[in-house]
Amino acid sequence: MVKLRSAYYCNLKLILIFMVIYGHLIEREIWQSEFLMLQYKWIYMIHMPMFSFLSGLFLTNAGQCGQQLVRMLPLYLVLQTLAVICSGGEIRLLTPYWHLWYLLSNCIWLAIAWTWHRFFYGKGKTLVLVASIAAGCAVGYASFIGRDFSLSRTVVFFPYFWLGLIGNPQFRWDRLRRIALLTLAAAGALMLWIDEKISVSLLYQATAYSDPIGAVHRLVCYLIAGGFGLFLLALMPGRRFIFTKLGTDTMYSYLLHAPFVLCLRPYRLPWPCYILITAGFMMITERSFRWFSNIHGIVSERKNVGGYLSKRL
Repeated sequence: MVKLRSAYYCNLKLILIFMVIYGHLIEREIWQSEFLMLQYKWIYMIHMPMFSFLSGLFLTNAGQCGQQLVRMLPLYLVLQTLAVICSGGEIRLLTPYWHLWYLLSNCIWLAIAWTWHRFFYGKGKTLVLVASIAAGCAVGYASFIGRDFSLSRTVVFFPYFWLGLIGNPQFRWDRLRRIALLTLAAAGALMLWIDEKISVSLLYQATAYSDPIGAVHRLVCYLIAGGFGLFLLALMPGRRFIFTKLGTDTMYSYLLHAPFVLCLRPYRLPWPCYILITAGFMMITERSFRWFSNIHGIVSERKNVGGYLSKRL
């Protein structure tokens, strides 16, 4: 049974992981449909910024940061090595494969968080936030910083992680509903204004700018993500639904959806089908891991690991 307070974040993670999988499924279709392109851009404005925020939200001390770094780094190394081997050398060891960038970036963020908790005792929160936003805007002008080691994405998404790190998971976001509606309207207006100026490649946050005013566009993306994110946090229901449990261990769906999406890439389907496929994949993944845990008698262990994984993604 998902606890009521946990249900709030499970519902949020459920929506976000749905966006991740659905966004990857429609990726090949966006160039033939303006409607899908609009969906795709809105999804990429919010899903990974919010996941990055949640990745830092539950870290309260250096011990937690160190423990999760020790668990996540081997996971990344194993999966990246498998990707390199299976690709026959087409994937470079130093460039995270597709969705694995998030694991590596998270490891770097955890190392930074551990250092901050261990040696700076929580000082300089605002200074680091401002500096990280400035760095995220400036990094696009450094052409040598890109996909290798996931450095570009690590820098660009770090402000969201940092906001989570200095935030309070017990905060009552529903108290900000009126403000959240205003930020949603402002973010929506900004999105419509800048839509044609924002390329898909910029939303990936993985390479250098192709536009001299790229830093301005990225700053606007920060504002839009902040507006959408506050809206989700404030309006997210905290009650348990029949589907809430699908948001508990989202790391499983995140890691397994890549081969699933690749298998479907040759087939072109109407976009509503991708909604049903995404929901079905998430249900099958959750039930499969629950069945596997029960068969092998590791339910208690799964709770610990699941709690860790669910907090990370």
